[in-house]
Amino acid sequence: MREDKYGGHSHLTRVVYRDGAVYYIYIFIFSLANITVGLKLPQYITLLAIPQRAVHSVLACRVVLHVRKQALRDSFEGVHSISLTTLRVDDSFIAREV
Repeated sequence: MREDKYGGHSHLTRVVYRDGAVYYIYIFIFSLANITVGLKLPQYITLLAIPQRAVHSVLACRVVLHVRKQALRDSFEGVHSISLTTLRVDDSFIAREV
């Protein structure tokens, strides 16, 4: 993982790795269960096929939503950290009396 400008790992990077690992662990467990059912009970080989697709979709959406949420949170933190001393006002914006 790459370090961010503050010397630590970004929250977004942690969310991507954490959710990605959880996603693959759950998909692996569900696939293993599907294979086990298929080998032990061949008549039910398609029993877990549709639920596996649903779990895959739900987990993929969860990962995308968490990454999006963290990216928005990180971008808002950047906005709030701007110092007012760095803002400059151009004279052309000041209303002048005619």
